Amino acid sequence: MIKNATMLIGILVLAIAIGIGIGIGARLGVHSPPTPEPANSPVTQEQPLPIPEYVPPEPTPDLSALPPCRSLPTSQPTAPALTPLQVRWSPLKRLPDLGLTRATNCRKTVDAYTLLYDVKSDIQKIAYYAVGNVTGEVHHGAEVILVVTNDGERGSIDGSSGSMSVSHLLREGSTLTLLAANSESAEFLDPKKSAIDTTSVISELQYPESFPYHGVQFFRTGSRSTTGADYDFPIEAVEKGTHLKKFKLAFTDPHLGAVFTDREGSDHAYGQDGWSVGYSPNKEGFYVQAPDGTFRSYAMMFPSWWNKETHQTAVTWLDGTENTAEYSAQDSGGCGSVNYASVMTALKDTDLVSAGKTASGDTISDLKDPRHPILQNIYTNWYAQTKPPFEDFARAHPVFFWRDPLGRLLKFQRIDYWNGAECGKPVIYLYPPTPIPVSVRVEPKGGMRKSDPPYHTGWNVLATPQGELTDQATGRRYPYLFWEGRGDLYETPRRGFVVAEQDVQAFLSRTLTQLGLNLKERTDFIEFWQPRMTDAPYYFITFLGTAVMNEIAPLTVSPKPDTLIRVLMDFHPLAHPVPVDGYTIQTPTRRGFTVVEWGGVIH
Repeated sequence: MIKNATMLIGILVLAIAIGIGIGIGARLGVHSPPTPEPANSPVTQEQPLPIPEYVPPEPTPDLSALPPCRSLPTSQPTAPALTPLQVRWSPLKRLPDLGLTRATNCRKTVDAYTLLYDVKSDIQKIAYYAVGNVTGEVHHGAEVILVVTNDGERGSIDGSSGSMSVSHLLREGSTLTLLAANSESAEFLDPKKSAIDTTSVISELQYPESFPYHGVQFFRTGSRSTTGADYDFPIEAVEKGTHLKKFKLAFTDPHLGAVFTDREGSDHAYGQDGWSVGYSPNKEGFYVQAPDGTFRSYAMMFPSWWNKETHQTAVTWLDGTENTAEYSAQDSGGCGSVNYASVMTALKDTDLVSAGKTASGDTISDLKDPRHPILQNIYTNWYAQTKPPFEDFARAHPVFFWRDPLGRLLKFQRIDYWNGAECGKPVIYLYPPTPIPVSVRVEPKGGMRKSDPPYHTGWNVLATPQGELTDQATGRRYPYLFWEGRGDLYETPRRGFVVAEQDVQAFLSRTLTQLGLNLKERTDFIEFWQPRMTDAPYYFITFLGTAVMNEIAPLTVSPKPDTLIRVLMDFHPLAHPVPVDGYTIQTPTRRGFTVVEWGGVIH
């Protein structure tokens, strides 16, 4: 569920520096941690045990005995070099399981690494759909089958996210052939039950990376190539026809056809309709449906006066001063931005007053009412140790508005007025076998904003087996490392657990144990998060794992740890229980130099 669009990960510095008094963490209710527990002590509710002898890491399993996984060509011919297939499309028709998945594990190569492909954990779900028939001479009459696989959720903890992989098969009698040019994966296939065609292509399923419309440029937002569908449109919703509840027609492109956008008021769960349970805000993107029922997501490219990466905003205010503040055109939401643009549908032109001009000459607006609820909401939720009087805050242009070429009114909000206290709070623990210097680098996709100890170009600390950290630059001691930064677009996972409020603490204790956290880490986690989960009778709770965290904020530790555990919790309040798909958690083994990071999301 995590893609190459911009997303915000809010990570707030909460630590108390040992021996230097009360810091930010104390103010937010994060108390000094208990006596550190050894890195590799049993993960139970018992009191910490004496430090055990250092246990060397288990040797890397030998994968050479496993057969290689089926793979697609690393470089495929371009469309002109492929034979195009003409298809007569038909509505999606669910097929019974074709029994094509492999029964045994295999080894795959990813970025020069040899990895295990575990059929039990890497194939969470698979579905087959008949979508049409080939009408041309090549493969004439063949049935076109859409294959949707839930591929272990791209590294989330046993299936907590909503990722999917799309492939296409041709069925001619008893012969099944995978179209390499229209497929994203072949690893799941039993090599004895299907062939691979590398010379044909269904061109209608290949979409451009960008396209213009009335002077506006739109670009693909997913990480998939032109061969693939975007992950965030459950095929079950298309099968049931409920996807139209979420969309409305934005415009019709002469080449792509109907281009949809989010329907106003559709930012909620669809549950049994095929959509996720939990809060799913409008992304304010643009969506094109392919003839096989899958979707491609696009976002509007912003004008040059606003830099999406640096948030530099070239505008001149009415008094002639040049803007120096950074603004975001996206709404924050826990571990990232929740949309591609902050579209304001409730505001009218009569609510606005001219505020200045952009570098390209467009008019920008302020709110006419200096005490408008939007301003009051930002001021109330703005996390700051000290705040100026509201009147001074309102005069500092905390937000401004711009109408885009499609007629949408977009909100731009100052970055320094973000609601930082409502973002995730990751902490990093280090447990080497002996006291050693450790270098830590974390690289959130949107950049580092705050850290404790000060980050500069990274952290350099002396770490002990008990988890005590000494900043080599200042000599100050810390129980863990903290940072605040920005990542990519974030979407709440669809799989998880529904927990009654009175059971939250016990659920967290049990689940965090399964995730590999020790007593100290569980205590710190629960002390911070459990008080924030008391206002609703039920909660939807889910977790994402190391691979997803590595996409949001890559982490490098030197020397390289033997065990790395990264856990990110997401949760939503519920008025009543709702049906959700859960998943099984596989507990990691903590051996050798162990690094643990936990965090969470507040929407």
